[in-house]
Amino acid sequence: MLKPLLCIALTVLVCRLTGGSQMDRFKQESVTPEARSLLEVISRLAPVDAVVNASAEGEPPISVCFRDSVSFRPLKIALGNFRGNFRWVPMAQLPYVCIVPLTPDAEVAVSQSRMRAFAVQDIASLARFVERELHLEGVASQGVVITPIAKHAEETGPGGPALLVADPRQYLSNGFLPTSARDRAVEYWISDEEGDLMYAKTHPPHGTPSEFRDVALLQRVCESKYEDLIILPSEVRSLRKESERMANSWADLKPALDRIARICDMAVDDGLGIVVLGQ
Repeated sequence: MLKPLLCIALTVLVCRLTGGSQMDRFKQESVTPEARSLLEVISRLAPVDAVVNASAEGEPPISVCFRDSVSFRPLKIALGNFRGNFRWVPMAQLPYVCIVPLTPDAEVAVSQSRMRAFAVQDIASLARFVERELHLEGVASQGVVITPIAKHAEETGPGGPALLVADPRQYLSNGFLPTSARDRAVEYWISDEEGDLMYAKTHPPHGTPSEFRDVALLQRVCESKYEDLIILPSEVRSLRKESERMANSWADLKPALDRIARICDMAVDDGLGIVVLGQ
């Protein structure tokens, strides 16, 4: 199974900002030259205004993210034809889409520095590939702006991301484009281990009593490991009630259920549903 190369996957989030085209010293050093080159090529399709995670430590990230729109759909389609050290895919990080490298589980024996070197090599090739594949040679850039933001510990956690979207069905059927200005990602959900434990509790052997009866939405949550989970806006309050009720009964799942309840509160506040993409 392929998985994101998390050690180098981008912490660059791209949003629409205003300002001049000059980047200060911090901004210039916060992304690699290869990533800046790819951003410049992408900006020939539409303006790209990038922000980087100012709280990250170590070497700058090498992938790229950008606020999604129909203008970038050709790019996402073209990625499927790129052949490099890794497979590069668009990954939803609402309201952004990130281009991240995937690596087989078998590659875990390769050192982090070696993996990063391979990915840096790829990102340079990817810029040239996109330019050629989308016939962007000689096309002028529409502008790139990079601005730092700070991420906080409470914004992260296991699993995820959980995508809060106004219309989950439209989001999945329309190329993962945001369905409202309120759509966004929460960078945690439940871990695989928590999902497996929840599945065991909600699916006891036949004839075995279980306190997890009548929790249809939590059952849907733990049954969606390998498929996309959809919780409609009209169902979010019910999921929150199920999570709150069962958190008082099962101490080993309380942290997971508390996170689900917290995400439900965020969704309810903005009238959004929840999507978690399957593995």
